[in-house]
Amino acid sequence: MLMDAKGIHRVRSKLAGGRARYRYYAWRGGPCFWTCDNAPVREPVPTAFKAAYEQAILSRPKGSTETGTLRALIRLYESDAAFRRRKPITQRDYRRSMTVIEKTFGTARLGAFADRRMIRRVMEWHQGFAATPRQADMHLGMLVRLLNYAVASGDLASHVIHNIPRLHDADRSAIVWEAHEIERIISAAGPPLSFALRIAAYSGARRTDLVFMPVSADEGDRLFFQTSKSNRRTDVLFPVTPELRSALDDMAAYRKAAAERTGAECATILCNSRGLPWTPDGFSTSFNKARAAANIDKHLHDLRGTAVVNYIGHGYDDRALAEMFGWATKDIARIRKRYAGRVQVVSASIERGKRRRP
Repeated sequence: MLMDAKGIHRVRSKLAGGRARYRYYAWRGGPCFWTCDNAPVREPVPTAFKAAYEQAILSRPKGSTETGTLRALIRLYESDAAFRRRKPITQRDYRRSMTVIEKTFGTARLGAFADRRMIRRVMEWHQGFAATPRQADMHLGMLVRLLNYAVASGDLASHVIHNIPRLHDADRSAIVWEAHEIERIISAAGPPLSFALRIAAYSGARRTDLVFMPVSADEGDRLFFQTSKSNRRTDVLFPVTPELRSALDDMAAYRKAAAERTGAECATILCNSRGLPWTPDGFSTSFNKARAAANIDKHLHDLRGTAVVNYIGHGYDDRALAEMFGWATKDIARIRKRYAGRVQVVSASIERGKRRRP
């Protein structure tokens, strides 16, 4: 049946952990009617597969063609080797945005994006996500990426969706968690999340780096690993202060107890309540629950600024911290000027929150 059904388009993607996922589309640019993991569909194909395919074909309007639409472009982009080489977490984020884009612009002809009247339409769509500005900008960025791909592949001469203003203020380098906020969330979190938040507050590691940081990264006086943000091409080093050492040791003790309980050792520094590595989404879910319980409106990423404050308290200069965090020296200097006097207060609050946990 697969050989006879001309037009079926299969896209293979790699998931976290190395597993493969296969998506089957009724035609290029058409709807996805089947998804399976680990192995592709083989002959003889399941009855349910045939039924899903036939239903997808029946849903296609007579005489319609999707060639030259944004939906068709999305399917082509998903099957491109450059997309498949991206990290699984990046592919997942891109697909989320492409699903949102397809819902509104899927049937739009590519040529419409060369018409300046489309700027207003896209701006209104972008503004529709203003409640979550970072997500809004991710969706807009994905739309621009798709249209750039169409230009590069010769399907579109040019497009006008280049200079639409973003909604999210990406520079949060001067934002840090106040002492009372840290104390509240650590008290609300409970192990093992409370250990993870202390590690974040004292090291400044990003979420994906926190989640994927291997046990081998702990070299005693430093955390040394390759960051997930650069496809493991960039080395990251965080000095281990006494406070960070305490948090790492508490996490290690929890990890060891979990291994004895489950019989499986966790290869990452952080582990969840089941003794397994956290996924980025799982970690975010746990963090958001604790943040809501503590009634705090700041991001996990803002703990990087808190970590800078703590390193300042240990005598690190602006140039060293700028190199460590990938920020401009002026941003470190701004934090030093504004928050340096709070170092002892912040550290004391983290420790108080730690002691309040049973």
